[in-house]
Amino acid sequence: GGPLGGVLGSDEFDVKIDFDDMAKAGAILGSGGIIVGDETTDVVDLVRNLVAFNQFESCGKCFPCRLGNTHMLDILNRVTRALWDLTKFLALIVAVAILTSMLFGPEVPFFGGILENTKGVIESLGSEGLGLSIAIIIILSVWNSRSS
Repeated sequence: GGPLGGVLGSDEFDVKIDFDDMAKAGAILGSGGIIVGDETTDVVDLVRNLVAFNQFESCGKCFPCRLGNTHMLDILNRVTRALWDLTKFLALIVAVAILTSMLFGPEVPFFGGILENTKGVIESLGSEGLGLSIAIIIILSVWNSRSS
């Protein structure tokens, strides 16, 4: 059970919690520890926690676990930082496009086209994620301009 016992998806939600049925589903029950997440669970944080747990709790006798989990955690942290930087970059482009379009109209050549062509990005971030990203960028820009 627990983080080392395997990961089951939502389609296995109805699996009975006993040793045989869990094994058939691809997980072990072990000591009975179960981690449950819903649609609000941050998958990246969940994977990071699972890899970190495996890094510190595996016996460490074999080379793949000893070094592999350490490298996985390092790479996952670097990828997460890169994705956050990319999200901030995209949010900044959209923020500038929105503000420029508000000031000069939607026909501004470069930024007007961005709004039309970034609908997928806006939809993937969601209004809350996009709004938060834009707000963070504006607040940081104002704060940084005050301190210089």
